[in-house]
Amino acid sequence: MSTTSLPTEISQYRIDLSRLTPTDPFATLHLTTAPLPTITPGHVLIKMHAAALNHRDLLVARNDANYVPTTTGIIPLVDGAGLVVSTTSATFPAGTRVFFTTDPQWQQGTDSADCRPAASLGAGATSGALTQYLSAPESLLVRAPAHLSWAQAAALSAAHATAWNILFHGPAPLRPGDVVLTQGTGGASAAAIQVAAAAGAVVIATSSSDEKLQIARELGATHLVNYRSTPGWGQVARELTGGRGVDHVVDVAGAATLRESLHAVRQGGLVTLVGFVGGLEEVVPPGVIVQIISGAKTVRGVLSASKRMVEEMAKAVEVSGIVPYVGKVVPWESAREAYETIAAGTVVGKVVVEIAE
Repeated sequence: MSTTSLPTEISQYRIDLSRLTPTDPFATLHLTTAPLPTITPGHVLIKMHAAALNHRDLLVARNDANYVPTTTGIIPLVDGAGLVVSTTSATFPAGTRVFFTTDPQWQQGTDSADCRPAASLGAGATSGALTQYLSAPESLLVRAPAHLSWAQAAALSAAHATAWNILFHGPAPLRPGDVVLTQGTGGASAAAIQVAAAAGAVVIATSSSDEKLQIARELGATHLVNYRSTPGWGQVARELTGGRGVDHVVDVAGAATLRESLHAVRQGGLVTLVGFVGGLEEVVPPGVIVQIISGAKTVRGVLSASKRMVEEMAKAVEVSGIVPYVGKVVPWESAREAYETIAAGTVVGKVVVEIAE
């Protein structure tokens, strides 16, 4: 696209904290206009085609005290995909399809000490992907796998890169034949099912809905457990593994499920905490410390992924043919609906805002 065909004014969503009310956490989201961004050396101009939501975006919208403080006026969302239309970079020429790494400060390595959540797109004071055009440094960009649509590419970064970190960059990297238990069917959980299954693991998927569990099977899960009708799913996981327990639990709920996760995992196994959708209760459930020590079990927290991990994941997705599961796509003018859908927890996989066709 030549610069002569670019608009001079664009639309974008911003967070205005003055609109926040106790009864409407997403009143802060509003659509506005701005001049077309300019690019500086080392940057590219991207025409955004899609952006995807994560649970943390709900926290940003309401300036939740449990996350990085939101600066009013930022453009939200970290996940997005688009086309380079103007560039100063030889690495990403015009016409390149790209998506974003989750943390521009964490380029290499596996040490989470290098992760800077306040510097990630769409959080703190850093504007993100919910805009028609975006000027971004090339350090933020990753080539999108060729087989993915715009919505699928936008859904890739946070969920699948975090799943990659969880499964391959922890104290016990995933091996073929390992048994992995996932919780729920949101973006991170659906990604973990897909990545683990593609790597040759046996996946036990849990969900509150039999309908969602059938989708989990399509994503690669071998065993399905409805945790509403079977609250003792940790024991079921043990029975499915002949009493041994699973090798790895991907826990997205936090304190609400930690005790059951530790029951499900084998001696010497790993529980990775990647969310707290079950609530922010900070009281350690009874018996947890004994379970950890007596079972020599490891509990690990995960913060997104480095750019190197994102690139590794993107190559694996291209080779394996993984297609991120997009549960819902909403039009540009209805971005608020995407927030409400994530909050309701009614959709499997990712919720995406279509910005352009």
